[in-house]
Amino acid sequence: MRVVDGSFDRPIRVGVLASVSIISAGLQVILEQEGSMCVAFCALTLEEAAQKVSASSPEVVIVESEFAYGPDGYGRVVQKLRADDPSLAVVVLANHESDVVGALRGGVRGFLLRDAPPAEITAALRLAVGGSVPVSPKTLPHLVTEVVSPRTVPCLSQRECEVLRFVSRGMTNKRIAEKLFLSEATVKTHLRRVFNKLEVPDRTAAVARAIVYGILERPLSTQSQASASGN
Repeated sequence: MRVVDGSFDRPIRVGVLASVSIISAGLQVILEQEGSMCVAFCALTLEEAAQKVSASSPEVVIVESEFAYGPDGYGRVVQKLRADDPSLAVVVLANHESDVVGALRGGVRGFLLRDAPPAEITAALRLAVGGSVPVSPKTLPHLVTEVVSPRTVPCLSQRECEVLRFVSRGMTNKRIAEKLFLSEATVKTHLRRVFNKLEVPDRTAAVARAIVYGILERPLSTQSQASASGN
């Protein structure tokens, strides 16, 4: 329960959704050293977290951005966690400043970077529970750019998305044609359309921009992006 001056008369219950146990353990130490917070649960999967939200009723969940994959990744995570409690605050712990716009559009209540100091993390969680939307200072240029020059996400056809997805996996035009039962000429035509829509000169730039726009999920490593330059 929150009192009038903005403080809390009991510890804030925080859920932790992290991909590996060592990250959960680190966050748990940070949160429990802060006297105004306690860890309601730790989970390694989104499904587990959703179940534990229902069982433990936290006020805020801090989530690694790895769970927000795909075009509507952040929206999907928020929807899943808030299934039983629409007031639940979801705060993201992310790797990339550029994800902030997509995260806020998806409904998160706060956006932090992995290198955020403990005091920034705990302060952000308090603000999120109190109704504010805290973001790491490093993300502000991306937010300003979005306000000054909002970006319209190009609309790719289903087939164009399929071709681009295979490109992101390092496949050649010939291999993509075989996978999709198309001619190489047709694959090249789809790629030219993709380049035009994304306003990029080549395959590597197309993959990179599609990730920024949320059309493609971010790869687990940069290896697939590097190999995407092949024909």
